[in-house]
Parts: sequence; structure tokens; C-alpha cells
Amino acid sequence: MTNDTRQTPLIPHGERYLSIARVCDKFSRKKSWLYHAVANDPTFPKALRIGSWQVFPESQLDAWVLQNTANVPPLDSGKRLAKLVAERRAAKKVAA
Repeated sequence: MTNDTRQTPLIPHGERYLSIARVCDKFSRKKSWLYHAVANDPTFPKALRIGSWQVFPESQLDAWVLQNTANVPPLDSGKRLAKLVAERRAAKKVAA
């Protein structure tokens, strides 16, 4: 008989936890992205182990998204993309 001294952290009542699959669905990403984020981004929320499951607190994931999108400039409704497409079309006409 082994004496396991590890303790599972207390789970706050009302907090919602997402499995790895649900986190991937939430971000529309693959598991490899999630594993990379966990390993390489110190600000990414840490998973909790519940038995053999790894779960992520949804509130921490939402806070991480807000923190990492705060400095991203808003989209300009595709104006830059439209300009780039027009420039490339013009370059093709000149080349032809």
C-alpha cells in the first residue's frame, strides 16, 4: 500500500471546468496547439488534475483571451485585405 501525499486542489463551487476536448472546441484549435500553449506560454491557465482527467477553469481561459486580445488592433473591415487583393490583381495585369 502506498501513501499518496498529493492533494487535489479544492474546486470552487460554481466554477465551470473544461476538458481538453472542450478547450480545443472553445478555441477552434487542435490538441497540439493546446499542448504548445500550456508548455510555452507562462500566462496560459494551468490545468487541474481530477483523477486521470485534466481540466481547465473556464473563467481563467476567458481572462486569458481578454488579456491576450487587449493589445490587438481592431479589424478594419477588410479594407487592408481588399487593398492587397487589388494590388495583386493590378500586378498580374501588368505582368501579363
